[in-house]
Amino acid sequence: MESKNRILVQLYTKEDCSLCTKALAIIEKVARDIPVHLEKIDITEDKKIFEKFKEKIPVVFIGNKMAFKYIIDEIKLREKLLRCK
Repeated sequence: MESKNRILVQLYTKEDCSLCTKALAIIEKVARDIPVHLEKIDITEDKKIFEKFKEKIPVVFIGNKMAFKYIIDEIKLREKLLRCK
């Protein structure tokens, strides 16, 4: 169940994506300090999503706004999440 205190973070990803693995690790690390509701979205499961993001992953949305593409910076992620609180 999603808590109202948690910030929605969506990670667009797919298997065998090293940048996606790194992005997930950073998000999970930050989530230990800042409550987030993480949704991992496998782009290969939806044709429209795949066409939109196929070579642009990982992509991270915070709320409904794109926050990162390719490289996720831990400090910037923390700053963006804290601004959402």
